[in-house]
Amino acid sequence: MNNEENEAASYAMVMAELPTFIHFMKAALELNLFQIISEYDEPVSALQLSSHLPKHNPQKTPALLGRMLRLFAAFSLLTCTLKTSDDAAAAAATPLYSLSRAGKYFVKNKDGGSFASLFIQHSEPVIQQAWHNLKDAVLEGVSPSYKAYGLEIFQVMSQHPKTSKLFNQAMTEMTTVRLKMLLQTYKGFVGIKSLVDIGGGSGTCLESIISVHPHIKGINFDLQHVIEKAPPIPGVVHVAGNMFVSIPKGDAVMLKNVLHNWADEECLKIIRNCYDATPPEKGKVIVVEVILPTMPTGIDAKHACLLDSLMFISPGGKERTREEYVALSKGGGFSEVEFVCCFGGVWVMEFHK
Repeated sequence: MNNEENEAASYAMVMAELPTFIHFMKAALELNLFQIISEYDEPVSALQLSSHLPKHNPQKTPALLGRMLRLFAAFSLLTCTLKTSDDAAAAAATPLYSLSRAGKYFVKNKDGGSFASLFIQHSEPVIQQAWHNLKDAVLEGVSPSYKAYGLEIFQVMSQHPKTSKLFNQAMTEMTTVRLKMLLQTYKGFVGIKSLVDIGGGSGTCLESIISVHPHIKGINFDLQHVIEKAPPIPGVVHVAGNMFVSIPKGDAVMLKNVLHNWADEECLKIIRNCYDATPPEKGKVIVVEVILPTMPTGIDAKHACLLDSLMFISPGGKERTREEYVALSKGGGFSEVEFVCCFGGVWVMEFHK
């Protein structure tokens, strides 16, 4: 068997065993392992790590933890170094672990952002029950949630407060991470006097933008039941409404992770309302979404295709190619799309009249 065939067989086995990784990753996040490792100034051993855990088996837990840590190092979430002992009788070098650059995203940053809750919410029993129906949902052309519950996923979550709370936490913490990247990369907020954030939730996104661009007047736009719970934020006005009916006017409108939730017909309604809400000259719509690549290769393609598959759970939801976004923008009345910049696999586009 040649090297290429060996690699192919190994990769196939990794894919066959991948569900195992998901179980161990969930356990690691629940045990707060990544957070504990981050609090050390130097690489840490499994034995050291075990001392921070709740009541456990001191004879067996360190060895089990060591096997988990080795798994995460193999998947590039940790880095591993070996510490040799001065004791000649020592059986082997001790593995020491620290967070990799990717692993740091599973620890809350100073702003409270992390991908940890995002991972955990995917394994919630309510969500998993929907995915158990994926095969039949594909055959019938419905969402897995509808097949499992007779309801779409957001209707289901409204009946399960724990799942809904975890989902909202996951979205908030993920957005915090991505928003920091956005503000570091995208320079298009300069010159905007008023910015409407569609589906802005509690307004934290606008709050962060205004902290960097205090000249902007923020208009946080969401459904009535969301706006009722939104806290007062200096420089931000909360407005309740329905984006399919009308959108408040502003120099620019931001659609961040909105369009991928909807089918083309609904997207066109939103975009046309954005067109009406922006001024004839220099008005723009800022669209923040993942873009599907022409060829599905590379880490960004894996990210985009996984997210596109995840959108199966939402009726009509999907990720789109550049060409599809151009078609949507023109269908909504805009004449030009500028693909401005990319951060963490996410693109910022501007729709211009």
